[in-house]
Amino acid sequence: MSDPTATLGVSDMPTQLLLPAESLAARAAMEQSGIAAMADAITYSQVLLAVVQYPALTVELANQAFCRAVELLNPNPSEPGLLTVGQPLAELLPLSGPDWLDWLRRQVTYRLLLERHPGDRRVRRLLNAPQLIQVGDRWVELWLRPESLTIQAIAPEVQGLMESAPSLPAFEAAFQLDWCELAGQFLLEGWDVTAREQLRRLGRLLLNGHSILQPEKFREVGQTLRSLFAAEASFVLRTDGDRLQLTFGSDTRMRMVRGYDLADLTESPCVMAMQREKVAIVRDLAVEASTPLEQDLRDRGARSLLLIPLVMRDKTGDRPTQLMGLVGIASRLPDNFDRLDCDRAELLQPSLGVALRQVGQYHFSNIHPAVEWRFLQEAERRSWGLMPQPIAFENVYPLYGISDIRGSSVARDRAIQADLLDQFRQALHILDCACAAKDLPLLQQLRFDLQDYITNLEVSITVEAEVRGTQYLRDCIEGDLDYLAKLDEATGEAVAAYRQACDNPSRSVYQARAEYDRLVGEINRRMRETWDHWQAKMQAIAPHYCDAESTDGIDHMIYAGASIYPEFTSFHLRSLRYEQLRGVCACAREGFDIEETLSDSLRLTHLVLVQGSTVDILHDENTEKLFDVRGTRDTRYEIVKKRIDKARDAITGERITQPGALTVVYATEDEGQEYQEYLRYLEREGWVGADRQSGEVEALQGANGLRFIRVPVLPAAAPVAAVELH
Repeated sequence: MSDPTATLGVSDMPTQLLLPAESLAARAAMEQSGIAAMADAITYSQVLLAVVQYPALTVELANQAFCRAVELLNPNPSEPGLLTVGQPLAELLPLSGPDWLDWLRRQVTYRLLLERHPGDRRVRRLLNAPQLIQVGDRWVELWLRPESLTIQAIAPEVQGLMESAPSLPAFEAAFQLDWCELAGQFLLEGWDVTAREQLRRLGRLLLNGHSILQPEKFREVGQTLRSLFAAEASFVLRTDGDRLQLTFGSDTRMRMVRGYDLADLTESPCVMAMQREKVAIVRDLAVEASTPLEQDLRDRGARSLLLIPLVMRDKTGDRPTQLMGLVGIASRLPDNFDRLDCDRAELLQPSLGVALRQVGQYHFSNIHPAVEWRFLQEAERRSWGLMPQPIAFENVYPLYGISDIRGSSVARDRAIQADLLDQFRQALHILDCACAAKDLPLLQQLRFDLQDYITNLEVSITVEAEVRGTQYLRDCIEGDLDYLAKLDEATGEAVAAYRQACDNPSRSVYQARAEYDRLVGEINRRMRETWDHWQAKMQAIAPHYCDAESTDGIDHMIYAGASIYPEFTSFHLRSLRYEQLRGVCACAREGFDIEETLSDSLRLTHLVLVQGSTVDILHDENTEKLFDVRGTRDTRYEIVKKRIDKARDAITGERITQPGALTVVYATEDEGQEYQEYLRYLEREGWVGADRQSGEVEALQGANGLRFIRVPVLPAAAPVAAVELH
């Protein structure tokens, strides 16, 4: 290896590319002023700092800000200065583009060039360019500082490259890191820029040209807003003449639509914020829920609100400012929002206004593609100032099906019982310790109460017991935990364990229920994916409206007919009916795998409800559902839908739906013969077995004389069937 000074053509070059002379002097002065002050500054600084060992690329030391950003547990929070880490850099901070060695290679390249051309601003700018890195749901902006690496030798190729490379990009691309013998450590420094990135990405999403009330965009915007403002729900209020339309979404319920008369909202904080055109905070709805709007938000778990009013201003000044509505963020905690949240919300106002303005052009939300043309037609009419007309589709055929999780209510009750028993037993342990530490009659009485609750909970669980038990713990035990924790060490440890077990959004032990929610959510996800796959095949047969919902299982409501698809024929109807049966059988097959891999207690049942006559459906802008049936005749079908999956055989009394089987419910002989043929086709394809059970459905309110056919669904036995299913 040649002498590095001669290779670079720079005289008296330091062997360590660390800091300029003035920085070294400053550091020496700082060391003279006391290392302790510097250690405290590093400890409490919001700047991310880490020391990385080369060539192992392990993070040897880091400050607390860096550890928090990469979700690394601090082994000793009280330790000042840099903390010992000793973990691979690539595991803590994975780069999505070039790897860490490539970034280091480029940084060493820029440092060598800067030593040769100290006045080159392009090189200095590249040397100081950061990388934006995503860590989980957070973002950090990092600078790599290679100055503290010692260059022990430089290969002759570097000098030749400097002389032959035609440009900076060419030199950067050709330079190889192993041309330099490096030793020592380099520094990473940066910032947590999660809020900035969320604001930037949210602004890009809002400006993509789609209405904020379109389902997918509403979900994405809501998720980002909830993360940015540490909240649980978001909503949109838009003006509609003398009414306000509320669209509400949370992690558990994605959409809810309701209308309000402005005359009933004169004292509403939401309306007052819109009138003032300024971002506002509602600190506690328990105090300020004065109108039906705020009361509804409170009923859905909201306690504090961040309100972002949106207006449309005419650039020419010829028209008055038009109030469009507002976007709200809701938290289950009182006083959850502050001035910083208001500042961030103000930055979002322009892009939120653009997204909501799309509603004025579209005027409708949650539109299924098959019926979108009719809504666009009506939106164009209204844009010309014409009076609104009802949106209805007449003489459409309903196709209803459901895949239900049998035993889900019992399983949830058991999960609630297990969590409540765990929480009450932990509370009882606190009082046992407290009574041992201090003889107080009241503590003894509270112990007896807890023992009575535990005895009753061990027998059974009811909704009343769940609510009363949780409220009792909060009113009679949790309010005194601070006092009890000070009695002695054992009681303090019991209190700490109780608080840790209840450290979640529900403020209670939630382990068994969380596992139940996870299990049901996974079942619903897999069933929904299977049904969505089949729904795409059905749309290819003939465009139709389909609304699928996931609760304890999935159910779907299909409307098909010439008023939706003008080319619709009886052949399309028969094809859709047969394909619906195949789709439900596919869900049943997925259920077999679910039962084997996920649960030994939950079983899936499957039912299709037949109706040969047509119905009329009507869009009501004031309800959550996109369509409701119109007329008394059509309402009967809706009543049967709600009750049919729990119906029983009129003779045997057993449920007409059974695990692993497909049940078809029909009313007329013609419907029965048609579906007997479909079942014969399914048997030929290997979807169902030959055994067919039939009977009469017990009388239901509003519907008598229904009959059913039940057939077993067969597991997929051939590769062809598996390919078709997936």
